[in-house]
Amino acid sequence: MAVRLMRSPTLAWRKMASLAAFGRSLCPTSPLFPAPACGSHGSLLRPVRHLGSGEATGEGVLQVDNRCSDQVLDFPGGKVMFVPEMRFLPGSPNERINCYRVLDNNGQTISGSRFQEVSKEVAIKMYSDMVTLQVMDTIFYEAQRQGRISFYLTSIGEEAINVASAAALTMDDIVFPQYREPGVLLWRGFTLQEFANQCFGNMLDYGKGRQMPIHYGSSRLNYFTVSSPIATQIPHAVGAAYSLKTDRKNACTITYFGDGGTSEVSKEVAIKMYSDMVTLQVMDTIFYEAQRQGRISFYLTSIGEEAINVASAAALTMDDIVFPQYREPGVLLWRGFTLQEFANQCFGNMLDYAHKSLMLLELLIPSRRTGRISFYLTSIGEEAINVASAAALTMDDIVFPQYREPGVLLWRGFTLQEFANQCFGNMLDYGKGRQMPIHYGSSRLNYFTVSSPIATQIPHAVGAAYSLKTDRKNACTITYFGDGGTSEGDFHAALNFAAVMESPVIFFCRNNGWAISTPTAEQFRSDGAVVRGQAYGMHSIRIDGNDALAVYSAVHAAREMAVHDCRPVLVEALTYRVGHHSTSDDSTKYRSIDEIEHWKTARDPVSRFRKWVEGNGWWSEAAEVEHRSSTRKELLRAIQTAERAEKPPLSELFTDVYDQVPANLREQEKSLRETIKKHRNDYPSDVPV
Repeated sequence: MAVRLMRSPTLAWRKMASLAAFGRSLCPTSPLFPAPACGSHGSLLRPVRHLGSGEATGEGVLQVDNRCSDQVLDFPGGKVMFVPEMRFLPGSPNERINCYRVLDNNGQTISGSRFQEVSKEVAIKMYSDMVTLQVMDTIFYEAQRQGRISFYLTSIGEEAINVASAAALTMDDIVFPQYREPGVLLWRGFTLQEFANQCFGNMLDYGKGRQMPIHYGSSRLNYFTVSSPIATQIPHAVGAAYSLKTDRKNACTITYFGDGGTSEVSKEVAIKMYSDMVTLQVMDTIFYEAQRQGRISFYLTSIGEEAINVASAAALTMDDIVFPQYREPGVLLWRGFTLQEFANQCFGNMLDYAHKSLMLLELLIPSRRTGRISFYLTSIGEEAINVASAAALTMDDIVFPQYREPGVLLWRGFTLQEFANQCFGNMLDYGKGRQMPIHYGSSRLNYFTVSSPIATQIPHAVGAAYSLKTDRKNACTITYFGDGGTSEGDFHAALNFAAVMESPVIFFCRNNGWAISTPTAEQFRSDGAVVRGQAYGMHSIRIDGNDALAVYSAVHAAREMAVHDCRPVLVEALTYRVGHHSTSDDSTKYRSIDEIEHWKTARDPVSRFRKWVEGNGWWSEAAEVEHRSSTRKELLRAIQTAERAEKPPLSELFTDVYDQVPANLREQEKSLRETIKKHRNDYPSDVPV
């Protein structure tokens, strides 16, 4: 249907003064807001609405094959139906959302329209305030043009938004404005003199001239002062609203803001993917124990997310840039990061890498448990994500991991020795011991260093992807993050930027149902992360993160779209973190042991992919035994080498930032050395001073 915008809200109100009191005066069962069909809204991941059978509609996510109607994934975020067809959500619905209105352009009520009745007194005051707002805007605008005030911003053409929304509220409701809502303040009783005092910044201005003009505010009228930085008022309004709720106040907050606020898998790739996933599991286990033993300071596993790590990495090229979070060592593993490199930083085809992933977990976790490393974080249960995603990429694709993607790095060529070096923080560690364990990185393998703060890697991946686009590179970036990362502002800003700028980036969400101990039901009310991509206008897909073949296929297709169509794509992989969040966590405090064991045995991505590879005649029991044994021996040697290697000297704390170390850092180094001399027993004895 065609939607016509009202050209002059003031003129329309001369003909008929009426108001649709959105949100406050109307309950969800109002005729304006008909009750949704059963299963259409509510808690996360309801399959009736989002994964129903039959023809896909503008509201559906995927088309379900009736043959698979009995296949349901019951994971911590809810129940989701499986589908055999890889189908991406479109970037936007086929039909635009309709626009509600009551008055036509001539101020006449539209036949059949439903609205909140408005009394004569309220209607007259609304119209009067709208006219007053027009006059005030005109005069103050001219005053600025004459140089009598330094700045002014009008709301001409938006008078109905200002006044009508204000009239639908009560004075107990708290307003968090942007800067184009003076009519709300006018309705509440702010006088023209008070407006003038603020714009001229005199002694009668409540802000005493310390704010720019039009930055009004009034505690008396429950109107928070305007803040120039865009969108800062929005989270403030949410926090204040939660306070009203906990205090059982019969009020709400309102905040204003503008529009600105599938493919075949070869034998070689399949074997490499599976191997990387196993390697990732082993590495995570060993490094985790090394951290428990105090041999490295920190480790974080990607257990349960191996398929996400490896399969996503496999779908990229080496030109694609990876922006990891911290649970993506499998991506680095896929790209060629050796176990020695992992060990140096902490301390072979697809199946090969999966095995190595397992060995990393099995051997590094004991290292943490015995205190030989300070921390470890596993990717057990997520090996398919690690290795299969990595296998779908090229080495030109750039990886921005979180912290549970070592399988991606393993796929890319990072050696077990390199993994061990990083976890033990020795001189062979590329970060020279300045990062916590499992914060891998490799410029050689286009794998950006893990960053601990949640979601910071996501906008970095978008920016790097935009750079690849402007340089006309045949590559993309991929960034990994968990379901918890989608609750960060960086996630939303990154998706919006990527969509608008058409950056070739793959957003890979590992939705394992838990943000450490916070379940998805307490994080968001949307149907997981997949619908958020569509909300920002990008193609999106939900996949079984424990199915390496599905991960590989989806990432491969996503990469094709990103590189050849120059568009962002969001992939949500449903998986399960079998291990604890890290060696600092005990997940049995917030989830049952039976649940963990079920996912560890019945839904293990590594054993599932092994059956497929064996079914093709590409793997055997003998190959399994030999690979696990050789990987374990290699990683144990790597750990021994990494543990014996010398620690970086104290001076390395101050290098690699400036060409010439500035005076203030030299002074800090001197002070630190003096402190260590005085308190030698309080500092590690193996760090050269």
